[in-house]
Amino acid sequence: MAAWLATNLPPFHGTSSYDDRRVIAAVGGDFDKIKKQWYAKNEDVLFALLSTEKWVPIGCDANSLFLYLSSKRQVERDAIVLAATVGSKRKEISKKEVLERNLKELGVSVDEQSDVEALETRFSIRREQIQATLSWDVLGPRAGTSAAGRLLRGLKHNIIDPADVLRGVEPTRHRQSKQPASKKKTTKTSSTIHDPYSRAAIAKLHAAQQQEDDAAETTHPATWANPAVLWVADTRCEICLQLVSDQFVVCDCLDAKWFHCSGCRAKRRIDGVDRNATCPCMFAS
Repeated sequence: MAAWLATNLPPFHGTSSYDDRRVIAAVGGDFDKIKKQWYAKNEDVLFALLSTEKWVPIGCDANSLFLYLSSKRQVERDAIVLAATVGSKRKEISKKEVLERNLKELGVSVDEQSDVEALETRFSIRREQIQATLSWDVLGPRAGTSAAGRLLRGLKHNIIDPADVLRGVEPTRHRQSKQPASKKKTTKTSSTIHDPYSRAAIAKLHAAQQQEDDAAETTHPATWANPAVLWVADTRCEICLQLVSDQFVVCDCLDAKWFHCSGCRAKRRIDGVDRNATCPCMFAS
């Protein structure tokens, strides 16, 4: 068949029935008005005409020619698939080369020995496993960071798990850091909205005020060495029970006179003759 095709160049003429003219024309056949025959202008149309089994080439067996053309076309398809496969392998290699060039342009530094030893000691991660993580986008930017330093950063911030590196599989999403139980409990308590005017809130406020008052009493003892001096334990007048502030130093008692010690900052009444005594802090009189 190869010899016949080499000696018989297109167009390829053949015989057919008049009733099959539409089928032959539909697959690309042309009609020669001089020879009154349908013909194929190339091998593709020749194969299509033979496929209809309505057209027979002149000077050649139709079945043998059809089988030869089918085998030839199968060889051509196999060659295309093989070329595509080789092309994909070349594409993968070029992708690796592009990655290496990009890493070089980004300034990825050489792994420090201390980082490599830390990964191997703590996580049993070898050097080749470290290099495999260079293409992992989940570890973040590569610029100015070595592969080992970038991996240590990801493990420190709980972005990946050491098991992912050991398996050599990049995680599809960031790991969620586990929140301590105490922190969860605090968050749950803080999320509850309290009414500041409720009985519990008011009672809590009074208790806090009472604690402050008790602390103030311990700073200014009520009994001093000189009983003639009327000292107020919590800067409150013991007669009228009025709170004496640092700003005004007065109370509701008539003719009351208060003294503000510059040494201990305590306040005492000095409106009586017997009450003008030496200040217990010994710095003022």
